[in-house]
Amino acid sequence: MPIMLTRKDGPPTPFRNAEHIPFYYFIPKSILSRCGAELNAIPRNPQVLFHNRAACEFVERDLFRLLIIDAAAFMVWPYMGFGEYMEIYSGYDPAWRFAHCPDYWIQELTDEGILASAGELFKGCHSELGDVPEWQIDIYLRYIVPNVMKKHRMDEIIQVAREYPCFEDFDFRKSNQKTDVIRKRYHTRTKHPMISLEEFQEAYADAHGGQEYNEENAEMKTIHNTKIIGIDHGYGNMKTANCCFPTGVTAYEHEPLFTADMLVYGGRYYLTGEGHKEFAPDKINDEDYYVLTLAAIAKELKAENLTGVHIVIAAGLPLTWTSGQKADFKAI
Repeated sequence: MPIMLTRKDGPPTPFRNAEHIPFYYFIPKSILSRCGAELNAIPRNPQVLFHNRAACEFVERDLFRLLIIDAAAFMVWPYMGFGEYMEIYSGYDPAWRFAHCPDYWIQELTDEGILASAGELFKGCHSELGDVPEWQIDIYLRYIVPNVMKKHRMDEIIQVAREYPCFEDFDFRKSNQKTDVIRKRYHTRTKHPMISLEEFQEAYADAHGGQEYNEENAEMKTIHNTKIIGIDHGYGNMKTANCCFPTGVTAYEHEPLFTADMLVYGGRYYLTGEGHKEFAPDKINDEDYYVLTLAAIAKELKAENLTGVHIVIAAGLPLTWTSGQKADFKAI
C-alpha cells in the first residue's frame, strides 16, 4: 500500500517518490556531498522526514527523483562490466539506459533484504540513519548488479549494441570507442586509396563504353522478375540502399496538418522519421516496425520510380537473436 499524505487543500493522496526514500539513505556520502545543500538537508530520521511537510514536498520534486536516477547509475556502472566511463555514451545506449533505471536496482536490493521498504521505514524506524560505509556498499553491489543483469537479460541486449553500434549511442564528446565506430563505418584506415565521386564516375564511364553513372544505374537486385529490397531494421534508424530515416512513428486517426513522410495504412495516418523509437529488444511486440517496413519499401520504390511490382524483403537480425526471432519476424 502506498504511503498517503494529507494535503492542505484536499483529501490524502499517495506520497510521490516515497518508494525511493530507502535508497536515498543508501547513497554513499561521497556522492551526496556533491549534490548541494537542498539534497543533503533531507532528515536522516525517517519519522522526522515523514512528519515534516517541507521535507515531504521536497521529496516529491523532480530534483529528488533525478538524484535517485543519477546516483543509482553512478553506483552500479562500475559493476556492470565496462572498463570505459559512462559519460562517453548517450541516453540512446542500452547500457546507459539500464544504469539509469533505478527501479531495477532498488527492487533487487529490497528483495534481498538489503533495503527496507518505505512502509517499513514509516512504521518501524524512529532513529537517525547514518551513512552506509562504502566498503559495505561495494559488497552489496558486487552481488546485486550481476544478478539483476542476468535476471533481465541485460547482457544479451548490451552485447548486440556493442556488436552493432550506432552514432547516436555516443555522447558528443570524443572517445576512443566513438572514434573506432567512425573508422569502421567510413573505412578511414583502409589501405586502398580513397577516390572522389567524380573520379568514380569517370572510371565507370571508361568501363561502360562512355555511359555516365547516376543513381538510376544503381538499380535494386532483380531475380526472376522479383525486386529484392534490403532493409536494416535498426534501433535508431531504418536503412535501405537509397534511404535512411529515424525509427520514430506517430499514428493519427485523422489526416495531420503536416503530411511529409506520411504513410496511410489500415485507415490510419502514420508520420515516420520523427525522432527515434524507444529501445525494445523484441521488434514484434507492436506494429511500429511493420509500419516502418512499409515506409522503407515505399521510399525505395519511389527512389527507383517503380509501382505495382512484386518484391521480396531481405531483412537481417543480429546473429545472437536469429534463432529466437527469425520465425516471428518473418511471419509479420
